[in-house]
Amino acid sequence: MKQKFKRGNRVKILVGSVMWSSKNGKTTTEDMSPEDVGRTALIDYSYAEKYGGNNVDSYSIIWEDNGSSLAWKHTNEIELIDEGGEHLLEEAKAKRDKISKQNTDFDYIVTKIDEGNVSSETILFLFKKFGFKTSFYNNGEFYVLFSDWNNLQPIFKYIKNAKSLEDAKSCLTEEGNEKFNVELIYNKFKKALEKNM
Repeated sequence: MKQKFKRGNRVKILVGSVMWSSKNGKTTTEDMSPEDVGRTALIDYSYAEKYGGNNVDSYSIIWEDNGSSLAWKHTNEIELIDEGGEHLLEEAKAKRDKISKQNTDFDYIVTKIDEGNVSSETILFLFKKFGFKTSFYNNGEFYVLFSDWNNLQPIFKYIKNAKSLEDAKSCLTEEGNEKFNVELIYNKFKKALEKNM
């Protein structure tokens, strides 16, 4: 089988992706995301180009509007718009850098933490600062990440709304306070809240 798309090609997405959701404490798959259908993306690489072998039917794409990536889209889920080019990948990367800066800015995060409406990039950033090692890094499965977030988001919310560091630390056991960096998160949230007042 010959590879149909090449790096930088601009494509239209014909089929949405499986979405992960957490409802009532359970992580489940949802229907294909309809908002992905019709979006434009750029081909980053095929599975074969990245990992070797002969799988030229699966592609990693970069969304043109926000520069985030998604793997794997199959040939029959993609339609060529035009040849595109490397310059489009650079433009998408610049968009991604701008969004990433926002997603890892505590001034922005404090405005979203209560509702839990944050990106996976923000979740991973908070986990790292907090000292929590998600097993998402072992398998790349987003349901694992969102399951961890479902469990920890109430803690981050509590720390953000705590009246004092002692109050923030009261949401964890002594062992939890030794293991996780509540003080760093509390201080970052408080500093950001003061700026937003």
